[in-house]
Amino acid sequence: MYRTDKWQNHFGVPLPASTQWKLIDAASPTPQVIVDVVDNFPEECRKIMESLAEIYRVDALAKEQRLSEAQRPTLHQQQSQSIMDELHLWMKDQIQQKQVEPNSGLGQAIAYMLKRWEPQTSFLSVPGAPLDNNICERALKMAILHRKFLGVQDPPGS
Repeated sequence: MYRTDKWQNHFGVPLPASTQWKLIDAASPTPQVIVDVVDNFPEECRKIMESLAEIYRVDALAKEQRLSEAQRPTLHQQQSQSIMDELHLWMKDQIQQKQVEPNSGLGQAIAYMLKRWEPQTSFLSVPGAPLDNNICERALKMAILHRKFLGVQDPPGS
């Protein structure tokens, strides 16, 4: 993040490295929380994962058919919209019907998804919208690995 900080300052975007790390940390669930959710709520996690797997299958079909970025949302509207609508309703019901404790790992994960539902479903209507942010995650991971390799530490108080 130090290099990014310098690069951003060069272009007039003053966002200190320590702030960037705090934002990334706040937005990223820890892997242990994910493991706990799967261990504690296997059926619920299976429901979510199977729904999302079907969405990825449709996206793979779009790639296989070599659909343009403009055509891809139409395929998703035809084949993925109902899956996403059902998942959205199921997650809302889990919270509203008190099937899941809101403070549990699963409750927090569902709340996270519901709060970000609109941008997470933009692939249904926005040409070129990705299903996930894996490319960004990989870029961040590379930056973190590079930082660890160099032994860079956060400055005190950051």
